[in-house]
Amino acid sequence: MGDWGANLKYFKEPLNPSDSLLELGFDENKKIRVHGGFKEYLMGSHPSHDCKYKDIKGELVELYTSGECNGYDLIVTGHSLGGALSTLMSFQLASSGTISKHLGNKPLVNISFASPYVGGEVFGEAFKVSHYDLGMSPSIFSDKHS
Repeated sequence: MGDWGANLKYFKEPLNPSDSLLELGFDENKKIRVHGGFKEYLMGSHPSHDCKYKDIKGELVELYTSGECNGYDLIVTGHSLGGALSTLMSFQLASSGTISKHLGNKPLVNISFASPYVGGEVFGEAFKVSHYDLGMSPSIFSDKHS
C-alpha cells in the first residue's frame, strides 16, 4: 500500500491493549481504535502480509540483545505520515514492554512533526499510560496544516 492509500483508509480499526497496559490498570473493556490505514501500513492487514512493526521490533531487540546498542537512546521520529507511524510504533514498542528492559532508565522517545491524528480518545488515554507508566517520552510538533 502506498502513502496515499494509507492516508485514505481513515476509518478507525481496533488495536488490542497489551498485557503491560492491562497490568497498569487500563480498562480492558475500552476499545482502542486507530486510523485503519496507519495500522495496516505498520502492522499489516493480514498475517500473510509484511508486518513492518514485527520486523523493526525484531531488529531492535536483536541489536540491544547483542550489546551493539548498549547505552544508546531509542528515538523514533517521522514527519506527516511518518509522524503518525512513529507515534503508533512508539506506542506499540512501549506498551509491549520488550524494548524498555533494554533501555534501562531511559525513555523511548517519539518525536513527530505535523502528524495527523492516529487514534481517538481511548487511544489518547492508552497513549498517556504508555507515556507516564511505561517510559515513553513523546514530543509532538504540529502546524496549521495537520
